Amino acid sequence: MGIQLLFCVETDDDSKTDWVYIKETLDHYYRLNNEVSLKPVYMSGKGNYKKGSTIREIRKRTNGFRGNGKTVVIYCIDTDDIFADPDRVKEFEEIQNYCGDRKYEFSWFCRDVEEVYWGQQVPASEKVQRSKQFRKVGRIENIPEETLRADKPNRRKSNILGVVDKYLERKK
Repeated sequence: MGIQLLFCVETDDDSKTDWVYIKETLDHYYRLNNEVSLKPVYMSGKGNYKKGSTIREIRKRTNGFRGNGKTVVIYCIDTDDIFADPDRVKEFEEIQNYCGDRKYEFSWFCRDVEEVYWGQQVPASEKVQRSKQFRKVGRIENIPEETLRADKPNRRKSNILGVVDKYLERKK
């Protein structure tokens, strides 16, 4: 019985930066085989989480899944400055509720995916180059598991492993 995981990421199809970090994490921690399909859905911005283009892409990929199993949608969202900006808190809660209402999973990166994986925020002009460097040098090997298994948002932390653990088997 197969499973398809759709990762809705903030980045766009040209840069693919968020997907690089997520895919490296999945390859490092989980047993992946022909029964597991991993696909990104590029939202081209956090604000597009409930736009028609994102919804259509999720529907298209769900309907096109030929596996004999289920599709799980996982929204991967940066918290941004959730600790200092009430608007970010509201936005975070809205996206979280949106996911909950649709039975989607919600994975967050505090403050952003680069800060989780590099320990600091990365200027926009360097994001593509840094994601390529991350993959090339195998930096995932240096990321402590607890960084990716947090229970609540905290700087340089994510809950991605706790979310994906529900669906995929870990490597031994």
